[in-house]
Amino acid sequence: MTESFRCSDAARERGDPVLGTAPPQPRLLLVEVPGGWPADAIAALPAEVRDDLVRVMTTGSARLLLVRRPGGQHRPEGPWQWYAVDPAASPGARVVGGTWSTGAELLAAATSALAGAAAQGPGVVDEQLLLVCTHGRKDVCCAVRGRPVAAALGEIWPAEVWECSHTGGDRFAANLLVLPDGACYGGLDADEVAGVVRGHRAGTPAVDHLRGRIGQDRRVQGAVVAALGRWAVPWDAVRPVGAPQVLPPAEGDGALAGTEDVVARWRTDVAVEGHGLWRASGVERLAPAQRLTCRAVQAGSVRVPEVVGWSALPEAVRGSAASEAVPGSAAPGSVPPDLR
Repeated sequence: MTESFRCSDAARERGDPVLGTAPPQPRLLLVEVPGGWPADAIAALPAEVRDDLVRVMTTGSARLLLVRRPGGQHRPEGPWQWYAVDPAASPGARVVGGTWSTGAELLAAATSALAGAAAQGPGVVDEQLLLVCTHGRKDVCCAVRGRPVAAALGEIWPAEVWECSHTGGDRFAANLLVLPDGACYGGLDADEVAGVVRGHRAGTPAVDHLRGRIGQDRRVQGAVVAALGRWAVPWDAVRPVGAPQVLPPAEGDGALAGTEDVVARWRTDVAVEGHGLWRASGVERLAPAQRLTCRAVQAGSVRVPEVVGWSALPEAVRGSAASEAVPGSAAPGSVPPDLR
């Protein structure tokens, strides 16, 4: 180990899969905080309301992301921007926002927005946001790779682009969130990111860079991304149906060639617009232990979902898909606001 170790360089050399690594929280609270950020994003919140904000975010299953404009465009004095983002909400209510100058104002806004009281009326178009993680004090790769990507996007979509704090997956820097869709991309460079955004919005998501959708179980993320690639459909054309099911181990798991790293088997259903209802059968493989962040002292292993088969579901099952289709599987209050 040396001080020059960079987790994103190592991950690219290994070819680490990005699949199934989008943040687990189904909603986001974006808070503009100027200047440098501490390693712990929560520590940047106003001290007098910090604990209350954490409670509100935990209850609302929201992840905190600090935001600032790229290129040092930091406003030292308020008012500053805030947003609450819920990709699963109705169109026109997926992004709500306002400004704050005091801790009390921020707490009131977050409490109202995450409770659904701040939802906008019909006919309102959701604001488009592009967030790039540049949280260098959390992991240096996020700053080194993230800032050029944020700058490149800012030249094209200056009103939509924000630098943001830790999204998880440091080794996949640069990481991008496309909102309000909740799409999380990783392993991006400045010379390709505009094409990824344009492709996503035009209905051709870059599945090789797609980590998944925020708030979904990693196996559901894996099935959705695999379906997007298999049927070449737009981002919103694949909907999870029900929750993933864990299956008993298959005979020969861990003994036959190609199964040595299989630690679980699963299945989950998805509705694919224009193609019907399908069941994805998959495995989870335990990746070899590696240093997963620049600061990691010890190697760690992660589970990687992989779809190994598809089967069409009968018409009787398809008829109930509309009532069971769900955008995610995280329960309210089940995940902390800033997953370390």
